Amino acid sequence: MIALAAAGAERPTIEVTAPNTVITQSCRVVIPPGAVIRDVNEQAVIRVGAPNIEIEFVRGSVLRGSPADTRPDE
Repeated sequence: MIALAAAGAERPTIEVTAPNTVITQSCRVVIPPGAVIRDVNEQAVIRVGAPNIEIEFVRGSVLRGSPADTRPDE
């Protein structure tokens, strides 16, 4: 799911809350604190769908596919 919000004269902000998010323009990405977004279809959580764009992850945005207390590859 993609939510767009104008950020003044800056790039738009995209809030990533679900897998298969395709980014096609320069933007700022926000991932809500504590969010766990599983790549259930093995197609990626975030896909870059256009060339020559800049993507900035907002400070504090962490892309996690499992809870923080889960060991890797479990």
